[in-house]
Amino acid sequence: MRFLLCSGLVGWGLVVAGWIWASPASGDAPARGPLEQRVLLTGELVAAESTVAVAPVVKIWPLQVRWLAAAGSRVTAGDRIVEFDNAQLASRLEDERSAIVSAESALDQARASTATEAAAARLEVARQRAALAKAELAADLPEGVTSEQELANRRQELQASQLRLAQAEMTLRARQDGRDATLGAARQVLEEARLKYEQTRADLERLVVRAPSDGVLLLGESMEGSVLRVGDQTWPGNTVARIPDLSTLQVVADLYDVDDGLVAPGMEAEVILDTFPEEVLTGVVAQVEEIAQPMGRRTDRRSFRVLVAVEGIDPTRMRPGMSVRVEVSYQAVEDAWLVPRHRLVWRGEQPHLEAPGGELEPVSLLDCSTDHCALSEAPFGMRSPESAP
Repeated sequence: MRFLLCSGLVGWGLVVAGWIWASPASGDAPARGPLEQRVLLTGELVAAESTVAVAPVVKIWPLQVRWLAAAGSRVTAGDRIVEFDNAQLASRLEDERSAIVSAESALDQARASTATEAAAARLEVARQRAALAKAELAADLPEGVTSEQELANRRQELQASQLRLAQAEMTLRARQDGRDATLGAARQVLEEARLKYEQTRADLERLVVRAPSDGVLLLGESMEGSVLRVGDQTWPGNTVARIPDLSTLQVVADLYDVDDGLVAPGMEAEVILDTFPEEVLTGVVAQVEEIAQPMGRRTDRRSFRVLVAVEGIDPTRMRPGMSVRVEVSYQAVEDAWLVPRHRLVWRGEQPHLEAPGGELEPVSLLDCSTDHCALSEAPFGMRSPESAP
């Protein structure tokens, strides 16, 4: 059997103190180097920028979805994407149309009645003016033509005619002022009825939500937190759809508290989309949120959101919402002797290193990855002759 005693020389075999190791190229021999760990994250593609369509703010709530465009479909700005049930507003529109007709009829009646009253008041003024003119003629007699008593009576009648004319003119002014107030109130009622009608008609049109821009349609969430479907309800002002900017796609992943501190901005990552498992994309951790956020409405689980900037995203095939796996690598141990995990044998809580010949040596572990473990000191077969017992 060929063997070498010089430390550091590698041939087809390595023998020190009777232990024979295969060539390091085989992957079984201990070797010095850093121990890399991988943290597995799960997440999805998310567009950093998008235009949003919201449920209209109208005088009914909640709103119920009557029709939806297909999620993932391509839409053009102005296309109908969501339509809400309009039965309640349609009924209200008919009531308000009837209110307009009633207000118009009330205005016509007010015009007619006030016009009649004003005409009667003007006629009374004309009559009192004629009576005053007659009383003035009767009282304008020289002395001696009639008795003093008769003249006094005529002058008294003149004063009464003047008072009656003043009263008639005051009544006419009151009728005119009252006519303006009555017609003004009737016009206001009509204007308010028309405004309500126009508002309801505009609300009715707003129940049809249209695409704010060109792009791929992503539907929002219902009140229960699920993807919006026909028949679901939502509140006015809630987001019902998004048109993402596909050039801003990034990965948002969840980091659980057990792995907190293992992932930091600047770390390299490998990203694999479940839809395209054969493609491995490269990325860099851009941000790790400092506060854990709820993972959903129906769970108490929390996670730290991790943003990963990814290279090589193809927006023609990749869409927001696609699930991804993210593997972030980091150096758990900077430099140590590394051995394959399958070479470790456990006797109780004590790990032992198994040599190719079957010999077992107790070892102390610094850390382990999925395929290698780092030892706190060199295994016996790799120690220099001076350090061997």
